[in-house]
Formats: sequence, C-alpha cells, structure tokens
Amino acid sequence: MNSATSDMTNLTKNNVVIFCGDANNIPKNNSITALRHTKNFINSNNHTNIILISFPRRYDLMQSSRVNNEIRSFSRKLMKTVRAFKHVSVLEMTSDRNHFTKHDLHLNGLGKKVLSKQIVSHIYRIQDQKKDPPIIQGWNPDLSHTDTLHQGRVINRTSTRTKKTPSTKSDDFLW
Repeated sequence: MNSATSDMTNLTKNNVVIFCGDANNIPKNNSITALRHTKNFINSNNHTNIILISFPRRYDLMQSSRVNNEIRSFSRKLMKTVRAFKHVSVLEMTSDRNHFTKHDLHLNGLGKKVLSKQIVSHIYRIQDQKKDPPIIQGWNPDLSHTDTLHQGRVINRTSTRTKKTPSTKSDDFLW
C-alpha cells in the first residue's frame, strides 16, 4: 500500500488514473462505504486526472432486480459526487449485451476491446482539453449592448420588426 501511495503522489496533471471497481459489493449495502472511499480517493488525488468507469447492469439478473436497482442508485450518487471535481470524469461502460460473457457478469473479448477503445479516446479528449487554452475576450465598456465588434469595426444593429403598441388597461385592477 505504501508503494501505491507514493506512486500516486508522483503523478501530475499530465497523468491519468483509471478507477474501475466491480458491482459485487454494491448489493451488500456497501454502496455508502464505497462512495465515501471513492470521494476520499478523489480528494486525496486532486493533482492528477481520474477516470471512473461506471458499473454496468447485471445481465444475469432481471432489469428490475434489487441488485440492478442498487447499481443504478449507486451510479446516480456517484455522478452527483463527481460533478464537483474538475479533474474527475466518468466513463460509461458498454451496456451492450453482446459485450458480456455467457454468464452475463464479465466482459468478453469484444467488450474488453470496446472498453479499451473508449478509455483511449477519453484520455485523448482529456489531453486535448488541456492543450487548448481558453479564449479570453476583454470587456470594452465603450460598446453598448446593441453594438457588435466585427473585424475591428463597430456595426450598429437596428431591428426591422414591427412593434405592437402597448394596450391600455383600465384603472380597475380586475379589468
């Protein structure tokens, strides 16, 4: 554990940690503990990028089963928790039934291939976001809200819309 902790402290914003759990402990009412541990992990590693991979539903159980309901509930709570952190993103795991083994619990070869491609493209997106600096536009107080700066010249825009005349109301508040 000490080695993993020291490895994590050496990571920077140029690195990405992929955090993938399993759904086996969720139905055992450990979802609150799992959320707490995940949040602690995110808080303690705010110096690097983190990708959380969501849990897929269990295909070996009915869609409306208690386990699948717990997985959906955990995923919703996880999304709410993660929204506050800029260095964390959630990658939705493939939910195609054809990407799972016959016993419906683990990814098969095709599912692993699809997931790995999703991870790679997600990492590229994270890296691309960092390379593009934000475009900062200065505030020009000399321009009014109806004027637009266009290629260095100011264009005053007017509306050609026909305007309705205001209707007059009587003094009685009930009309």
